[in-house]
Amino acid sequence: MSERREGGCLCGRLRYAINGEPRRFAMKAESGTGKDCVFCGDCGARILNELERLPTTFNLKPGTLDDTSWFQPRAHVWIARKRSWVPIPDGSPQFEHNPDAAAIVDRS
Repeated sequence: MSERREGGCLCGRLRYAINGEPRRFAMKAESGTGKDCVFCGDCGARILNELERLPTTFNLKPGTLDDTSWFQPRAHVWIARKRSWVPIPDGSPQFEHNPDAAAIVDRS
């Protein structure tokens, strides 16, 4: 990433690479795959998930970023649980549940 991205949890205590010490817990996803969830120890806001099936990739929670103007979702996952008021742009990749990792991970 060429530009510095800053963000933090909902309460503002945990800032990316600035202050705070994240905490984590491990769980099994609905698919049975393990994942680690990294969160703020004060307010509990999740910052990212690390997936067992994608060990070199993590899922950053974009809502924790201060500036999301640059952010474009790669795909819409778990749309089976999508609320009716959440729009999905025409032409965006959509998956009812978990897609195969190769379908959404950019390896370039």
